[in-house]
Amino acid sequence: EWHGTVFEEEIGGLSGLDLLDEGEYMRTFVGVYEGERGSRRVQLRTPVDESPGEDFGEAVVRVAQNWRKAASQPNIVEVIDWGTDPRPWVLVTEIRTSLETSLLALSIGTGLRTVSETAVSLRNAGLYNTTHGNLQPRHVNVLDSDPIALVDDWGLERAVASHDENEFLTPYTAPEQIDPSLDGSNET
Repeated sequence: EWHGTVFEEEIGGLSGLDLLDEGEYMRTFVGVYEGERGSRRVQLRTPVDESPGEDFGEAVVRVAQNWRKAASQPNIVEVIDWGTDPRPWVLVTEIRTSLETSLLALSIGTGLRTVSETAVSLRNAGLYNTTHGNLQPRHVNVLDSDPIALVDDWGLERAVASHDENEFLTPYTAPEQIDPSLDGSNET
């Protein structure tokens, strides 16, 4: 079983990794990263699949590169680093306040601002030819500071699920993603 010490040994500056979450496709660790910008809390994300294969590592690298380009926009979670050894991984800034758990506690003003900032992040990411492809409440983080909304997981979970050869569907999946003959471009 993969645990934090395996990554700590391979990735310089990373320490204190503890398992935060293990979902169907992704395993998330939290820890501390000592880098050029000092010490900060981070999340390391890696697939649950124990033997994803070489082509999968390339897919994770592509996702991380696109995500980092889009993250120049302040409402997108920052990608710090990524790699394929000892297995594919992406290191991002730590965020723990998803819209999934805080939605009902938001004031109307904060809710509207969260929606607005989320839309801005999606629009700006499109300038870098990056789409989210899996936007849902757990990928929108609500903060007590500016910016108030940070959008997370820019294709990582989808890349892992696609590699697993399962059709990746969520309650938020657009119909044209399931059936390409449905051209939604006229309505969007």
